Amino acid sequence: MKQLLRISICMVMVVAMLLGLCVSAFAADKDTVKEYGLYTCFGDSIPAIYHEEGYNIHGFEEIPGTYPSIIKNLCCTKMDDYAYAGFTTDQIRHMIDPSYEMSAYSIWTDPKVWNASTLCTKHDEVVESLKNSNLITINIGSNDVFSLPMIMAAYADYSMYDATGCETLDELLSGLRTAGTISAYLTEFIKCVEQRYVVFYQNMEFILSYINEVNTKDADIVLIGMYNPFDSMYISPELKIELGDIGYAIVDKMNVFFRDLAWKYDCIYVDVVGTETYYETLGLTLSDSDTLSMLADYVHPTKDGHQFIADRILAALPSRPDYKITLDGISAADTIYLDGTAYPAVVNNGVVSVNTSETDFHTATVYDKYGIKHVWKLSFEDGAYTAKNVSIIEAPITYACTAVKVITKATASTTNSILKKLLK
Repeated sequence: MKQLLRISICMVMVVAMLLGLCVSAFAADKDTVKEYGLYTCFGDSIPAIYHEEGYNIHGFEEIPGTYPSIIKNLCCTKMDDYAYAGFTTDQIRHMIDPSYEMSAYSIWTDPKVWNASTLCTKHDEVVESLKNSNLITINIGSNDVFSLPMIMAAYADYSMYDATGCETLDELLSGLRTAGTISAYLTEFIKCVEQRYVVFYQNMEFILSYINEVNTKDADIVLIGMYNPFDSMYISPELKIELGDIGYAIVDKMNVFFRDLAWKYDCIYVDVVGTETYYETLGLTLSDSDTLSMLADYVHPTKDGHQFIADRILAALPSRPDYKITLDGISAADTIYLDGTAYPAVVNNGVVSVNTSETDFHTATVYDKYGIKHVWKLSFEDGAYTAKNVSIIEAPITYACTAVKVITKATASTTNSILKKLLK
């Protein structure tokens, strides 16, 4: 019985190490978040798979309801999607640098679709996207240090179990459990994790250095941390052994790593611990039938989980800046017309000003209290507006006639006062 329990716990640890992605957030909306042009998304199955009925797309396409789609629709005009189920940092680096030699195990999902040759065909497209992108998110790493080491360890020369015929993780783990070699496998797995951790770090450094070198738009780069998909899981209803502690030990270590990278390469780190997954909503345990075969699907975010990640990202992004347009020499005005659109004006000591988040206005028009039209030519450079007064157009004749009618009915003292104001 003790031996069985020991094997079960080892199995739990291996599975818990399979995936560990999570983040945290506060909601923003289109009125407060900075506006972007091109958004480039890199990642694995977290951004690539939206596990709702009817969605069978595995990547390189926008999927409505996923967090990249939410972000794109809220604050970006276009998205280039380079997220694919099973991707590691090897694939992303190889698309950027075709001379990079990937691990022999790194193409473990759809090897016929994405191998070294096919990834090379994306090189020019990816580089062009990185050059012109205004916002870049990277959500990668789980397969690097969890899923891939599981595959690597299965083929190590350590044991009595032949994993050659295994085509799925379900077959692999079931076979190891049956053969009684799970302890030896776990030892090898830990060695493989350490190997891949080094490769992961090197790849991430290369990717971030490259982006900073080629990007011409001063892009905001967002590194998305990991969440714990086993936060509410336990081995069985009888044992009530929580898996959260095992998962968080791995997640915490990886999130420290992401924070370090964000600081080193001037990126924005987003914590997503607390993301809702299908395991949580379905109340699954590792003793449930077919749980292992469902693992690849149910560690992913639910619809609410994707919204949660999107909210966290949006909250971490800069707010829209307010640019002030100031116009001198106007003693009073209620409204400024920017390219013909009316905005409330603020007047202070002969200066009229208005705040705006737009950067492409060309003219500013103000009617002073005497009905005289003033026009300025606007230009936006180095993060600020400058205004040049290009014309002062006298008030219409109808306005002057109205003024004269008022004067003829006024007393002499009132007439002198009004004339002084008009001639001032």
